Amino acid sequence: MKSTDATKRVAREIEAAAEALGFPRRVSTARLSAEVARYCPSSGKSSRDFEAEPARFRAVCSLFFLVEAAEQLDHKIAALRREVIERATRTRKLVARAAA
Repeated sequence: MKSTDATKRVAREIEAAAEALGFPRRVSTARLSAEVARYCPSSGKSSRDFEAEPARFRAVCSLFFLVEAAEQLDHKIAALRREVIERATRTRKLVARAAA
């Protein structure tokens, strides 16, 4: 299926970007969120200066949004898959009733 190939390709790109930024291959949104918070905390002084490292800051933020979008896409695909299975089950039951 093309969607599976595309999903795998996106996952490989995310893993490569995470490794390039010094994160584990399977980086989570929580870990990326914590890294962004180090640059611009909601209160107090930041432990990293985003003005001194603008490229890394933008890359981490972009990776965060990409991982979040990929997770949302996975949830949508799973929901659609469940819906198709439920519809197929209902259709089989209707066909069986009609045949009886």
